[in-house]
Amino acid sequence: MTVNLNPKPKSMINAFLVMFIIHTAQTGVGIAGLPRVVFMEASRDAWICVFLSGLTISLVLFVMVAILKSYDSADLYGIHKDVYGKWLSVFFNCIYIVYLLCVTFIIMMNYIEMVQAWIFPKIQPWLVMGLLLILLAYGVSG
Repeated sequence: MTVNLNPKPKSMINAFLVMFIIHTAQTGVGIAGLPRVVFMEASRDAWICVFLSGLTISLVLFVMVAILKSYDSADLYGIHKDVYGKWLSVFFNCIYIVYLLCVTFIIMMNYIEMVQAWIFPKIQPWLVMGLLLILLAYGVSG
């Protein structure tokens, strides 16, 4: 068995494109698993869930666009403060931050599952999570 330590330049991936590969893989995992999850919960009435979700998302997007038209260059936190006041905006902003942290955790867990299934089946999940958090901190710090 030979190990290729020097891959050919034409078979290497540019570091900039790795982000797109990871994003596409995460999107693919979500899209591939969604029909199964919806069917397990709703069985033959799954089409109703999809229809109601589409209507709900359309309504939410309409409200979002209507609100954003009146604020040219404000960010989400500024809009919350203007619309809801000082204390309620802090509450909504905290909910938003917790939501984003949960989404980040779920994406990282899906990524760890993919790494364990395809590359390193015997590696510990906490090790991969630690390495990802170090890379995340390095990327955020610039």
